[in-house]
Formats: sequence, structure tokens, C-alpha cells
Amino acid sequence: MLREEQPVQVKAIWQQGYQVELKAREHIFIVDEPTDSGGLDHGPMPTELLLASLASCLTLAIRHVCLKKRLELLQLQVDVQGGFDRTSFKCVQLMAEVTSSLAPKLLKQIVDKAIKYCYVSNTLYDGCQISYRINNN
Repeated sequence: MLREEQPVQVKAIWQQGYQVELKAREHIFIVDEPTDSGGLDHGPMPTELLLASLASCLTLAIRHVCLKKRLELLQLQVDVQGGFDRTSFKCVQLMAEVTSSLAPKLLKQIVDKAIKYCYVSNTLYDGCQISYRINNN
């Protein structure tokens, strides 16, 4: 029997201009737009956070697979790029640059397996329904 996962929750509170304070569990961070877009550039843009979510999730998934297989991973870097098409990314390119003591063939197998464990890439691949609700206090 599968256990039911607890929902992940993040709260966004508008501060000023294009600045938003985000709360995830006990962590607080700022999202903002660059100055040339009317922001104060006090934090990453929401689109950068989406790409950061993808890069960090895959990085942790690769690390997880290596731990499970008891393999030493000396260095790991994952670069993610996205290109805009008006109001969305027209493409997101994922490039995993992995440096370790592992043989290239084994390393590819680990990355291929890790992609299956990456919640963020799975969500982007599969798509998800987004709904909105107005809270009338």
C-alpha cells in the first residue's frame, strides 16, 4: 500500500513593486524582477525559480541514486536553460554536466535512472492541472 504524501505548500506575500516574500516551511526568501523590468532585483525571478527547481531536483536525484548504489560522486553540476515564447517557456533544455570518478557508461545509467526520481522534471513532462480559487475573507 502506498502512503499518502503530505502536500507541499509555499506562501507568497506581496511586499512592494514586483517584490514577493515566499515562505516554505520555516524558510523565507524574496522573489523580484530585474531593475530593467521595474523591480529592485532583490531576488531571483519566478521563472528562474522554476528552472532552479528543475536543476536542484535532478541534482538531488542523481545524488540519491549514487547513495543507493554506494557510488562516490566527486562533483556534480546541472545547468538548465529556458527560452521564452511570450508568456511561457517555449523550451527548457536540461544539460547535466557530471564530473566524477565513475565510468561514463555507468554515469549515464545513473543520470537516466535519476530522471525517473526527479519530481520536478516528472511534473513538467507529464503536465499538471492548475486551478485557482478566490479566498473571500
